[in-house]
Amino acid sequence: MIQAPKNTVQTIDELFENYISKIFFENLMERFHREFMKYYRNTNPVFLIRQVKAQERGLVFRNSTGNLIKPTDNSPSWWIHFQLFYDRMDEFIDFHELSKKIPCHFHHVKLKESVNKAGWHVAHLFSTKDYKTNVDEWNRDELLKLTLRNIHPYNYFYLPKTN
Repeated sequence: MIQAPKNTVQTIDELFENYISKIFFENLMERFHREFMKYYRNTNPVFLIRQVKAQERGLVFRNSTGNLIKPTDNSPSWWIHFQLFYDRMDEFIDFHELSKKIPCHFHHVKLKESVNKAGWHVAHLFSTKDYKTNVDEWNRDELLKLTLRNIHPYNYFYLPKTN
């Protein structure tokens, strides 16, 4: 995996061409999307949302609307990036199994290398939180939107970590 640049000034185009295009996996994203959508059309999926107050990352609970929720930090994006970068799409064929094993806390990401270890920050185009804190009232549509924003690689972008 290519290391993020240190102490360099580049345009966005140069950064993409010289670095980000080499850690990107555009050819696998459509397949990921199909598997994602197939799972979340399921009648009772587990929604992987960004942790909000009074939730424990990785602990599945059911809210008052009957939906299963599993709070996370940013670790799913590091783990998903690794799987896609190394063309391990078999991890995504069964999203139910994926929802069980995906790391939900950065201490649980057990990878020899990751986009994070290579000096990249995985940011999101659309916010993973909407700052509504009463998760108990979130319906399926709200949870799907937040899950998509949290774990779907179409919502990732990469920035080199700098001091």
